[in-house]
Amino acid sequence: MDDLKNEERIATTDSNRLVLTNRRIIYNSNQEYKSMRLENITYMELSKRRMSRILYAALVINVLLPLFFSRDEDGLEGAFKLAGGIFIIGILAYSLIRTRYLLFSTSGGLIKIRANKMSNDECYRFIEFTEHAINAAKPHAASPVLHG
Repeated sequence: MDDLKNEERIATTDSNRLVLTNRRIIYNSNQEYKSMRLENITYMELSKRRMSRILYAALVINVLLPLFFSRDEDGLEGAFKLAGGIFIIGILAYSLIRTRYLLFSTSGGLIKIRANKMSNDECYRFIEFTEHAINAAKPHAASPVLHG
């Protein structure tokens, strides 16, 4: 963070992987490093998405499950009971498990992080701090002169 003159840390979150300074947002994980200047940020979002893969997996398992049981009445009955249980577990997991994402974007790129380890309040607070830092970084136009 020493490359920008007068840069000061305002907030950090997500185990210090996401850093807000008075000049930019920095995301530094093991896999990627991204830096975004505050004056370029055009959009911020906190979204929650359900894991639809859970439902797809439950459906595929239910379709294939009867193939692994004997074709007699007892075997098929056991397969259908197990399929029903798997489907109920899949629907419950789909209903309860959500992935939270925090997104900051510019016209040239974005920072999108999984924010599951962060609380909603932490996410909202970081967005709010970012909005305040963006407003503070803007050059304030001089008040119009009124001629009388």
